[in-house]
Amino acid sequence: MNSLELFAVEGLPEVHPGDDLGYLISSQAELKTADVLVVAQKVVSKSEGKLRSLATVQASDEAKRIASQLINLPDPRLVQVVLDESVRVLRSQRVLTNPMSVSLMS
Repeated sequence: MNSLELFAVEGLPEVHPGDDLGYLISSQAELKTADVLVVAQKVVSKSEGKLRSLATVQASDEAKRIASQLINLPDPRLVQVVLDESVRVLRSQRVLTNPMSVSLMS
């Protein structure tokens, strides 16, 4: 029988820029052979010092255009931060504009 168990790593302090995230996790987690450790990108970014205040970000015309086309209409400055960290944009438009227009073949 296959199973999946999820455990949070408890006892981690607030992570700050420059913190050794690997050490912090390994000092609190008891990993066994074949365990898989999943770490949220947010805490990795914090430890790497990749923090930005939206108040200091100015959205480009491209960020404003993309933000206006997204479902949740995010702050264009947030889209700008993503663009600043991206090598390239593969697609900035939704593939399905109307899910009811999809044809299914059986």
